[in-house]
Amino acid sequence: MNGLNVATNVLDMISADGYLFEQMAAVGSVVQPTDYSNNDLANRIQNEFPLVTWLLNTASSNEERSRFSNDLLDKDENGKWNLKFPYNVWTTPPTDTTGECCWVPFELEASGGKVPIYLFCLKYCEQLLDGFMKDLRRFGPNDLINVFQRKGETVAQAQDRMNRMSMAFFTAWNIILGTEDTQTPTLKPFHGLMQCLEDKAVLKLAGANVLAAFDSLWCRLVVMEQNDFVFWAHPLTIEGIKQVVVPGKDGKLPEGWERNGENISFHGHPFKGDKMVSIDETSGTGEVWMMSPTGVGAWLITGLYPGDKYIRETFTHNDKPADGCAGGCKYYYNAGTVWCNNPNTMAVITDIPLGANCIGSVLNGLDGLIVPKTLVPRNETEA
Repeated sequence: MNGLNVATNVLDMISADGYLFEQMAAVGSVVQPTDYSNNDLANRIQNEFPLVTWLLNTASSNEERSRFSNDLLDKDENGKWNLKFPYNVWTTPPTDTTGECCWVPFELEASGGKVPIYLFCLKYCEQLLDGFMKDLRRFGPNDLINVFQRKGETVAQAQDRMNRMSMAFFTAWNIILGTEDTQTPTLKPFHGLMQCLEDKAVLKLAGANVLAAFDSLWCRLVVMEQNDFVFWAHPLTIEGIKQVVVPGKDGKLPEGWERNGENISFHGHPFKGDKMVSIDETSGTGEVWMMSPTGVGAWLITGLYPGDKYIRETFTHNDKPADGCAGGCKYYYNAGTVWCNNPNTMAVITDIPLGANCIGSVLNGLDGLIVPKTLVPRNETEA
């Protein structure tokens, strides 16, 4: 069955995470429709993407948008579209004028690059009669009224919103975790942030000793003289770091660390949480991704929730009663890419221990919330 399910007089149905529950009425009996109005989402809807929002609005992303022109789009000999990202500029080494009276001025050099643009799509198909009925049927007070299905709106309106929300979820996860050779139920091939982080030129540090790893990283930050770095990590990884960043015998926090309520920073560089940053529940470790907004950026042809311009519909007659005689599909599209124009502005700290209080049975049943794979994860302990 495609789409959102609605209550009927004889057969009441509700679909939740792939499980279909049915209530049948015996022929000739007095039918009492099931009242689904008293319902709560199993968990909070997972439709906030802080790292995606940051990435789409970095200085590099804003520069790309402000200077966007046809010249930034390139179709290569293989027929693949690419996006040219902002140039990286430097001055040349000094010319050797040993034995001469005067120096000569430095010259400018620049390097640029391009990243592949990938297309996303989400497909929703239905038979013609189903479409007619969904345009007529409105949710009533006894239906499964919630954020997805609202009283008074048509089933078709609710389905369109679910389609757009689903598209936004999948797009966000691919922007962060996509690589060109990865495919999972959530990920399609895409040049995402993970593709940039996996570059051999990006520094990787072992973080089993958290304080030592950050002390080593600080030497790099001192030399780079930048004040815009941000540390991104899974919320559980940040909690693990907090357990290490505690006052010593002198009552002071380790050198360079600050705490302001629940927030921590390292030499003024903040930590921000996002569930898409890598975490390994089995080994009880997480990662921290250091990035500068001047070095990384992302670009999409439309928002996470695609505009009407990027939605296409098809319609076909099939002359088969079993297949509804006719039907069609609605396709939701997006396309984009992620780039890094300076690998030195990125770093990854791996194998950071999670807090002892945040591993083991204490998180049983919450796998779907630790790393969400759907908009509203189901509680795993439910029957």
